[in-house]
Amino acid sequence: MRKVPQYNLEGIFSKSQKLKLHEICCYAITHQETIHYNLFLEALNKYGICILSLNYRDNSATFKQIIKNLGTLHSHKEKDSFLWNIKVLRLEKSTQPLARSHKDREFHFHTDCSYEENVPDYFALYVLHADQKSGGKNLIVVIKSVIGALSKESLKTLQSDPVTIKVPQEFYKGIASIQACIIDENNNIRYRREIIDSNHLTSKQVKAIGELERLVYSPEFCRGLILSDDQILILSNKKYLHARTHIKDPERHLQRIRFFKASPTIASTPSETKQESPNLNK
Repeated sequence: MRKVPQYNLEGIFSKSQKLKLHEICCYAITHQETIHYNLFLEALNKYGICILSLNYRDNSATFKQIIKNLGTLHSHKEKDSFLWNIKVLRLEKSTQPLARSHKDREFHFHTDCSYEENVPDYFALYVLHADQKSGGKNLIVVIKSVIGALSKESLKTLQSDPVTIKVPQEFYKGIASIQACIIDENNNIRYRREIIDSNHLTSKQVKAIGELERLVYSPEFCRGLILSDDQILILSNKKYLHARTHIKDPERHLQRIRFFKASPTIASTPSETKQESPNLNK
């Protein structure tokens, strides 16, 4: 069995530039009645990312309303269980396998639900209680930039040679694994290194994955982001990889909703159909 490489995300965060976004990707919401969904759609269609700042709380009603208006909700194991509370849980409090989002350890770069045949297009995070001890910091990588730096050989391997992706026990729905390429023909990515079956990788795949990871974990491509209370991050799950540093505050509490983009609503105008990469070097 090949050993999965480990990276120090805290160290990478400290060496990476801070994420800077185009102004159309950042919005302040002062009241539920002032929400203009077409503006969020424009940002998501063009850049694949949007950060909303709320100046009020309403038991997550605004959060759920926004996402329901942006697409079709993705459910977890139970029907209608689209809202996921992200809090650190201790093993003694649960007899079931814990999802990585319920642990305080570093969570390395990944695609949400990479083990599902139909990967959600987006996910949204709503911060109820940010880590007050400088933990739980976010890192994101624009995959378009990484693909541009990959060798032609590695890109061809990642796009044409499927890997076996194991379904984590806590999300088992009757299928133990799937076969899929890490990058598809539209340059969408599905990736979570530790659930890729290393025993069935060819030497070409090992080389290509190694090159991909060296680029993904390079501060050249990583961008750091710290979310504050009452902020909502909406991110393309196929055009970005995201990671999180070690959680230090046990009271940290986020909520997450994954969703599929609505068609044709989310591509409402011809000028919005081609997604651009945000200028992370501004």
